Amino acid sequence: MLPREALPVTGGVIKINNGLTKQEKAFLLLSCSFVILLVVSNIIAGKIVMIGGMFAPAAVICYSLTFALTDTMTELRGKERTKFVVNVGFVVTILSALFIRLAILMPAAPFWAHQEAFKLILGG
Repeated sequence: MLPREALPVTGGVIKINNGLTKQEKAFLLLSCSFVILLVVSNIIAGKIVMIGGMFAPAAVICYSLTFALTDTMTELRGKERTKFVVNVGFVVTILSALFIRLAILMPAAPFWAHQEAFKLILGG
């Protein structure tokens, strides 16, 4: 660890350079946003909503944003890195589904009266 005198200090706040360029930070933010939107879209897909007089799964908004994010990531860092992020999103989606299933199968606390609603909503 660096001695305190070696750290850049501005107005009493220590700034630590994480070594990422602006482009890398943007790609990281886009990647995380993509994975979050993908997982959330799978969780909320069970609800049907009305948009402009038409019916669609609630996930349609989240999922459609993933396309814009992948296009932006491809422009920013290339096709290979974007494919990697998409694959990570796929793995995280599977893991989230497995953990949701595990939570459904685990016995509820005796004072928690919402197991059936939890199972109905998240168990599809």
